[in-house]
Amino acid sequence: MIKELPEPIRIPAVPGGQSNVGFVIGRDELIKKLWKASESSSILLTDIRRLGKSSVLSKMAAETNRESKCIKISLQGVDTTTKLCETIIKDLYTFQTLSKRVINNLKKLFTGFEVSAGPVKIALKQAYKYDPLATLETALIEISKVLNEEKRFLLLACDEVPDMLLSIKDKEGPDEARKTLAILRRLRENNPSLCWILTGSVGMHHVMSQIGAGDDLTNDLIYYELGALEASWAKYLADCLLRGNDVKYDPDTSTEIVRITDGIPYLEHLVVAYARDQKETLGGNNVASLFDRAAADLDVSHQSTSLLTRLDRYYNPDDCLLAGSILDELAQHGPNKRPTLQEALSCTNGQPEKNLKRIVDLLIRDHYLKRTPDGDISWKYRSLARIWEIRRAS
Repeated sequence: MIKELPEPIRIPAVPGGQSNVGFVIGRDELIKKLWKASESSSILLTDIRRLGKSSVLSKMAAETNRESKCIKISLQGVDTTTKLCETIIKDLYTFQTLSKRVINNLKKLFTGFEVSAGPVKIALKQAYKYDPLATLETALIEISKVLNEEKRFLLLACDEVPDMLLSIKDKEGPDEARKTLAILRRLRENNPSLCWILTGSVGMHHVMSQIGAGDDLTNDLIYYELGALEASWAKYLADCLLRGNDVKYDPDTSTEIVRITDGIPYLEHLVVAYARDQKETLGGNNVASLFDRAAADLDVSHQSTSLLTRLDRYYNPDDCLLAGSILDELAQHGPNKRPTLQEALSCTNGQPEKNLKRIVDLLIRDHYLKRTPDGDISWKYRSLARIWEIRRAS
């Protein structure tokens, strides 16, 4: 438990937006653990969408030193192996000054690298486009050699990796997606001066199933779950947001914000931004109603839509129907044990108990649900269950 927190600062509420890294609150201990773990292993950082994985990577990239650097690489929208290769190398080139030897070798593979007022633009030369993954491997091995000689360490923090793999599967086929995973595994094994953090809100198990890959391509990764903010830091963030957005509030407001939002930073930003924009006073007795109104406003809370849409992409139709019914039941009636849950759902689904267990297990792995040691199953975050209820009812 944290004994003493700093004086709250003024933080603007930007739900779903990119905050200044100085406003990324309560993640320092996790970041220390990630840096320590990265010295010997690569990492898979995961949790449900909108919990702040990208913000953690941005903060890590901003706090690097001369010997140990972190570069954040967004793979959002990357749907081919060529784009993957070009994105990683461009970001590496833009991020740090590479040695002349590395630049000369990269120029043999790519066109571009001219630095101008605008963004750096590069593209694979025609001769190397036939196998972009091999080209990426060649380029990273060359960079790794130089880092090793200079006794430097580079952490590649790649965001939205599962989405990228599934997009490659959709556009180029499962073989290319499997090959991508295999190349990444080989790079992790053979280049100790390069380490990786792979993040994403889609469980890697969905990726492996859809592309027909085995666990051997990912079983070297150390698993970290992001989670919400620790309670004292969640309250500190609420105090910062209340100070920074010209919102009228009473002394109980920040505690109630934490209770209603489960300490999820995005939701704390959402509540305060909604009160600010609606010019309403926030108090301990109206945070819940403001939260509900914000969640029901599709323009304000559109970042929450993934709660409803991601099941359709990763579950087959029958499984999606059962998963939705399970989430409905637990959102409406709270924690339940599996036999009681089976009984409550039997009239609408008629599926055998083994299907219920399999889908519950999937929903736990996908961070929707949690299970206690005595067998109670519930939503992992009550705030997200409330958003689910409101959106499904509308």
